[in-house]
Amino acid sequence: MQRSVSGARPEDLVGNSAPSWSGRWTHTLIPNLTSWVERSHGQVDFYLTQVISGHGCFRSYLKRFGHETEDWCPVCGSGVVEDARHELFECHRFDHERQKLEAVAGSSILPETLVPLMLADQCVWEAAATFAADVMKSLREQERRRKEQTE
Repeated sequence: MQRSVSGARPEDLVGNSAPSWSGRWTHTLIPNLTSWVERSHGQVDFYLTQVISGHGCFRSYLKRFGHETEDWCPVCGSGVVEDARHELFECHRFDHERQKLEAVAGSSILPETLVPLMLADQCVWEAAATFAADVMKSLREQERRRKEQTE
């Protein structure tokens, strides 16, 4: 019987919770849980956790809990929801950071390709972790500034 570092078997981690938005998002990024759990490299830190779960300083997430009044992207405008997918893969605000990751990966990144690329190459994992940290720190700082303006 194969067990991960956490002691759980990969098959024990699949399908044990009701579907949710974050679960769907996480499944989009990590469609093969076994390859994720059994990976040979890469640590998941605070910022990667936010990216993978979609639970971070994304306005759509914050609005769900009353921490924001709007869920739209301030760069792209009303009608474009600021969520993990938009900020990480679409928003022009992070084009430069995304291009650095894509240069290391050797290809464009999409929600369906990010984790497989990370699992295949430790350098891509590290570049993705840096990208996640840069994006999440920036979003946190922007959230902090919005709060200060309303106080």
